[in-house]
Formats: sequence, structure tokens, C-alpha cells
Amino acid sequence: MILGGITYDWTDSQIITLAEAKHNLRVEHDLDNAEIQIFIYSAYQEVEGFLNRVLIKQQKEFLLNEKKEEIKFTISQPEAFKQISTVTAIATDGTKHIASAKTVAFDGYKVTISALVFDSTIEVSSYEMVIDYEPKLLNDIINQSVYLTITNFYENRNAVIVGTVAKELPMGASHIIQKFKYQLV
Repeated sequence: MILGGITYDWTDSQIITLAEAKHNLRVEHDLDNAEIQIFIYSAYQEVEGFLNRVLIKQQKEFLLNEKKEEIKFTISQPEAFKQISTVTAIATDGTKHIASAKTVAFDGYKVTISALVFDSTIEVSSYEMVIDYEPKLLNDIINQSVYLTITNFYENRNAVIVGTVAKELPMGASHIIQKFKYQLV
């Protein structure tokens, strides 16, 4: 699934399945399956955003609108960074050419790619990169927060709540995962 330039890999055995989410919600019919599946995706993204951590194996695509001998950029989630899977040189005529990097250096959040090798007859206008992230934080505590978030999404599908005072549960989803927010992995 691709969301905002990110391709998620939902095959990890620790990821909550549709059947598990329906069991948790006590839903026995199939009428809401598509909506519940969207809630699962959204709940993981919500928890990722809160923690500022990668939870699902993913690839992020970047476009660098500059031509240099050395590409420097900052990555998010250095603890989950796995590899740069492709670097593509985009020529001025729009054609794409796979480039190989001889040197990739890491310094915290900063990545430097140098000695890019591709056909020297190409006039490069920009580079496109795909970066792979491999999560290391997904566990039962995180999934409990995701379950609570899915439940919240399912039970509060309307933009307005009538006849009640809404407030966050004191031991809710954000409380459960708070300790992971600043923890180094």
C-alpha cells in the first residue's frame, strides 16, 4: 500500500490483522471490513506519528532537485534505517537511469552518498531515491495502543458527539505508549 510517497509492507506477523481487529471490536459481520482495514492502517500511522518512530516496514521515496557529485540529506528514524535501495539519476530529457553509489556514509541523522556512477553522457537534472526502513519497536504494548486507537476510530466515526461530554481516557492509547516516545532503541 502506498500512502504519501511511502510504501508500507503489512506482512509482518506482529501487525494486527483484520480478523484480530474485528474480534477486539466484537464485530461479527463483514459489512465494515473495508472501513476497519482503513482504521488499522490509520491507527498504526497515528501511533507512528505520536512516537515519531517507524513501526511498519516501509520504503520512502525522495526526489532531490539538484545535481551534485555528493548528495547529502537528513533521514528520519536513523534507528530503523536499513538501506538505500535505489538511486536513480533523472536526465534533463526526463529519462531515468539507475545509479550506483560507491560510498554511503552515516553520521547520526545525516547521510552522504558520494561517487555516484552512471552513464557519463547523461545530463543529470535531479536524483530520485528509495530508502528502506526496518522497524525495531513493534511489540504487544504498541499493539495495545493501536487496538485502542482502532476502537476509538470505529466507535467515533462521526465528526460530532451528541449527548455526552467527550474526554480522553486517563489510561488510554497515548498513556500506554508514552514511555516509547523518547526511548532510544
